[in-house]
Amino acid sequence: MRKASKQYLFTPGPAPVPPEVLLEMARPVIHHRTPEFSAVLDSARERLKPLFGTHQEVILLASSGTGAMEAAVVNLLDPDHHAVYVNGGKFGERWGKLIVAHGAIAHEVKVEWGRSVRPEQVDDALRENPAARAVFVQASETSTGALHPIAEIGEI
Repeated sequence: MRKASKQYLFTPGPAPVPPEVLLEMARPVIHHRTPEFSAVLDSARERLKPLFGTHQEVILLASSGTGAMEAAVVNLLDPDHHAVYVNGGKFGERWGKLIVAHGAIAHEVKVEWGRSVRPEQVDDALRENPAARAVFVQASETSTGALHPIAEIGEI
């Protein structure tokens, strides 16, 4: 049996790394508390702004997506605060678990897995839960491939 020379992974991660990136990774590590590292990090953050279509500060987290989700919950909610979240897959489900683990009260907008939430569903949930201080939803539910209309939800 012949082996393929290149392996392609069609998953959210890990992803194949281009050879030129692997070569850069072979260079000596820059210590994270040096001016050289700070300059590289500052440059990366500035260069990411147009990529994300923002003039706001870009924050980089050394964590998985779940770590970023947890950071959002703990920085936006106090225990006993109310929050609405969209559950349409494994990551939406995770929002609810993180909210509850933080001691806040979770109000679920249930969406059939593989479907996108409709902005009206979020609007209805906010009307039913006027004490809600935040809405948690990710743009892409990678567990199902569904995209959520976050721009429209943000207008609510």
